[in-house]
Amino acid sequence: MPILRLEDAPPLEPEYIGKVRGIPRTLSPESFQASLTLCAPLHAHDVEAPCGAVALDLRYGPDERNCLDLYRTVDAARTSQPLVLFVHGGGFVAGNRRIPGSYLYSNVAAWANSHGFAAALMSYRLAPTAQWPAGAEDIERAIDWLAANSARLGISTEQLIVIAHSAGATHLASWLSGHHGQIPDSSAISGAVLISGIFAPSLLPFQGALAYYGGDLGSSRYSTVDGVGATEAPLLLVAAELDPPEFISQWRTVVSARAATPGAKTTTFLVPNQNHFTSVHHLGLESDNLGVEMAKFVQRCVKRRY
Repeated sequence: MPILRLEDAPPLEPEYIGKVRGIPRTLSPESFQASLTLCAPLHAHDVEAPCGAVALDLRYGPDERNCLDLYRTVDAARTSQPLVLFVHGGGFVAGNRRIPGSYLYSNVAAWANSHGFAAALMSYRLAPTAQWPAGAEDIERAIDWLAANSARLGISTEQLIVIAHSAGATHLASWLSGHHGQIPDSSAISGAVLISGIFAPSLLPFQGALAYYGGDLGSSRYSTVDGVGATEAPLLLVAAELDPPEFISQWRTVVSARAATPGAKTTTFLVPNQNHFTSVHHLGLESDNLGVEMAKFVQRCVKRRY
């Protein structure tokens, strides 16, 4: 059982909060870059730094983007480590598991490793070349590949938590809803964290969504609200306080769907003073409220499994 640091994160400086709040609440490249630049000095010590034992570019499927990076903690006493699988965002048409020259997303691996967990960071096929339900299919491939290779890699997919952000969270919700062909077995994962995802695509007709889903976003088959509401997997549902208002609305919709499901194991969290990007950019730092909440959730999921 990993030892988790669960004390509250220290508060952010008012000046820093003001800078976060000054970034437009949009999904534009400009807001992403401003968020990346703002957080960069906080990660200056670990830009692209390895977290424990690293294995890069492991192929989990047939496409060139079906690759993942594995970060294991150096722990000779443990032959098999619980695993966090992270699915990045990017508006369906962009994003990657590594952003050259930056701390993304080795900071997610640093957060996981600091709590005694291995971390797998996956890439997936992008629109418009790959359309719905390609994201759910790729998550299924990655989970299956990790399970098949767990002994060789020194990890335990019997203690697997999937964490996903933005478009990645949409793909994870799609997987939980069975859009890749079948509803996943409830034992496939120990829990899931959905951060600032889209669950009713018809409410967000931006270019990336149109590229992924096609012209008719109104089709009910794309919605994951009912699927997320009904899944037996324990869920941590997250939004950022400074997310675009439409994302806050999407979060509230799935929170309500879970509340209407008898016996659903659900935790909710609204990340204070963070926007759509900085909520994840802060993972691995001391001033990381989301990381503390995720650590608590992971601990509960792993205890529940055994």
